[in-house]
Amino acid sequence: CGCEPGYQLKGRKCLDVNECGQNVCRPDQHCKNTRGGYKCIDLCPNGMTKAENGTCIDIDECKDGTHQCRYNQICENTRGSYRCACPRGYRSQGVGRPCMDIDECQNSDICQHECKNTIGSYQCICPPGYDLTFNGKTCQGSASRTVHPMIWNVP
Repeated sequence: CGCEPGYQLKGRKCLDVNECGQNVCRPDQHCKNTRGGYKCIDLCPNGMTKAENGTCIDIDECKDGTHQCRYNQICENTRGSYRCACPRGYRSQGVGRPCMDIDECQNSDICQHECKNTIGSYQCICPPGYDLTFNGKTCQGSASRTVHPMIWNVP
């Protein structure tokens, strides 16, 4: 007596053959053994997962906490991956190292008068008698601060 396709005779019993051990699927597929056969299931690329409808969707490592951004780095999700960025006013020192404050005041043109480096930014300072203009970088003479009373003549 013989066995159905996908089964093999062992003694007096027909046992399921695990075709997955014979590399029957493509490298980008996962083999799942079934009764009397097998299924090749398409895999998603790294950083992607299979949705209920069978399509591959991006894994947001930033939201699920599987990213490796540390210290003051900001996780930015990308399709199939993520990247670690530095906040504005900071620069990268390399993978796995904290972002370093940029000393914007080293650029001598940044402020008209005095530049004070702050964490992640800078501040322009004007000499006494001058005010910072709307652009936050240049100084102009202060308007007269003398209060002139108004006198009304009532006839």
